[in-house]
Amino acid sequence: ILLNNENKPEGGKWTYDDLNRKKFPKNKTTPATYTSILFNKCPKCSKGSFWKSNNPYYNLFFKAGENHSKCSNCELKFEIEPGFFYGAMFVSYGLGIGLGSIILIIALAVFQFKNIVALTAIIGLSILILSPVNYYLSRLIWLNAFIDSKN
Repeated sequence: ILLNNENKPEGGKWTYDDLNRKKFPKNKTTPATYTSILFNKCPKCSKGSFWKSNNPYYNLFFKAGENHSKCSNCELKFEIEPGFFYGAMFVSYGLGIGLGSIILIIALAVFQFKNIVALTAIIGLSILILSPVNYYLSRLIWLNAFIDSKN
């Protein structure tokens, strides 16, 4: 939240969450979080898309990593506050460490790779090649952590 010179929030309010979205209809079933993450859906209604493209590589390289500002179905505002997705870096870090660990275990246990330089290169290249997928998933995971699909 941005503060003015008097340590008050810009715009006069600490939160605009009440203006953020419509309530989820009571006669509908709530979507599972994994469905929202895996299929690029709104965490609230599971209808609208978060990303403009379902392909992480196309989305990052040809759409400049753009996502929709709000859900086309329930009007959930995706960026809850300015800088909201900076927190997705923590999720991205965890996904990168998980990927590197899996590759290390497979390289050591299955292929019995012993060359540390080659292992480092393989893990680094894998993380680099899969970074669009990491970016794509980390934002969806971060958003799902803060949106309650039952309200």
